[in-house]
Amino acid sequence: LAEKFNLAKLAERPVKLAFLGDSITSDRQSYFNILRKAMAGRENVTFLDFSISGQKSGDLFTIMYPNVISVHADIAHIMIGTNDMRRMDDDTLLYHTSPAEYEKNLDYMVRELIKDGTTVILTTLSPVSQAKAKENYPNHRLLFLEEDRILFNDIIKRVAKKHGAIVNDMDALYGQYPVEELTIADGLH
Repeated sequence: LAEKFNLAKLAERPVKLAFLGDSITSDRQSYFNILRKAMAGRENVTFLDFSISGQKSGDLFTIMYPNVISVHADIAHIMIGTNDMRRMDDDTLLYHTSPAEYEKNLDYMVRELIKDGTTVILTTLSPVSQAKAKENYPNHRLLFLEEDRILFNDIIKRVAKKHGAIVNDMDALYGQYPVEELTIADGLH
């Protein structure tokens, strides 16, 4: 990522950074908060958080996307899909968003943002601790499967390649830690 994208250099001029995603994108120790803290004091950088807890790609596509386009962000960071890839923990194993629908939603957002002149960064999805998620969200009947995370990350990479977006592939870093260490709070965050 650093080879393709030098945030410090971009910060020499006014820059609008938009973040799209779910709670992993904007809550707690997220990319949004880490970058905002790292770039504190740079008055020419505007941070725009379009992330909402529980969002799926279709929510971004229909609700938040028009707002992002209207601000003409220089850079859009998108990390969305954890809520899409989850399944119902019952005999249906139903996705909350099918892989085909997820790809269609992501493809549209990336294409339109790039067409508007925005540099797009897509970050791969982080691992989930199913045991901790089940313990912390017992009434939600959620099932997170590693093979689904891999599938959705492959979609992210395919969409990025198709449109020339930047991929922030975090798997090598995630692989250095047990999932339980990465998801200290509740299995997801």
